[in-house]
Amino acid sequence: DYKLVKLVKPVIRIERQRKPPKKGGDISSDFLKEMEKLGINRLEITNGVVHINDKQKGSKQTFQNVKVLLKDILLDSSTRTDTDRFLFAKNATMEFHNYTTTLNKGLYKFSVKDAYINATEKQVVLKNLTFGSPLSKNAFMKKQSKATELYTLSLPSVTSNGLDWWTALSGDALEAGTVQTKGGKLSVYFDRSLPPKNKMGNFPN
Repeated sequence: DYKLVKLVKPVIRIERQRKPPKKGGDISSDFLKEMEKLGINRLEITNGVVHINDKQKGSKQTFQNVKVLLKDILLDSSTRTDTDRFLFAKNATMEFHNYTTTLNKGLYKFSVKDAYINATEKQVVLKNLTFGSPLSKNAFMKKQSKATELYTLSLPSVTSNGLDWWTALSGDALEAGTVQTKGGKLSVYFDRSLPPKNKMGNFPN
């Protein structure tokens, strides 16, 4: 039993695999072979760096300035499969800042200035979300062989409830009970000087 465990400036590496390892069990079953329980009142991570390596997709992501707070952690035989807990904690909150990643071979950039996650409540709040191309319109179109829309999106605030934040951040899927945005701007640029993809195009559907 611990009252407080604090990690300062840790580097955490996560390897994501679709198929489970052939040998060995999960961390909880392996732990309970050696000890009856682990209890931590409060676990804090400050100024952390998280590297996520998706081996199947071949993609890598890095989250800087990560802060995590886990409260009332209990790992024993009764909490091994408790779906109401997150990493065996009754309450789990996380935040990271200045996240940026490139998409579609560098044609687009997605960034979030501030992200606040309540994992046990499945709520995600994003501040100053932007999605667009780092290239100019002319440079973007020069990389296209067919007429293609150029999207630019900015949202000052996005709140999602009932969101599976792990699959959303990894790019697997985006599914939530509710999504609320405040303000924002969406623009779509389309250059018809390029040959069309087909007679109907892509936007609007």
